[in-house]
Parts: sequence; C-alpha cells; structure tokens
Amino acid sequence: MRICLSRSGVSLAQVLLSADGCPVPDRVLDEFPELNQYEWNAVIQVAGLTLLAFEGELGSGAE
Repeated sequence: MRICLSRSGVSLAQVLLSADGCPVPDRVLDEFPELNQYEWNAVIQVAGLTLLAFEGELGSGAE
C-alpha cells in the first residue's frame, strides 16, 4: 500500500525524494532565512524516507 496523489497515482514519497537537491523555495527561506541547502535536502530526505517507511508498515500488516 502506498500514499499516492489521487489523480496521477504517483507515490508521494517518490515525488518528495525526487525533489532532493532542488533549491530551497523562496517561501521557505522567507520563514527560515537561516536554512541552507544542505538542511533543506535533509528535510526532503527525512520526509520522503518517513513516507517510504510508512508504506512498508502499511503493506506488511494490511494484507
């Protein structure tokens, strides 16, 4: 079981993980001006990997 975008069916975790390395959005920098690219990459990776772990948990007990 995966958490997917409803219209396209694309895995939300995969979308997040593909954003790794993308520049920090201006809106985020407005809120957190001290945030650097390395930390932004970490945010994206942790969020994506958390969703992947959740997918594994759902798949292991839902069948």
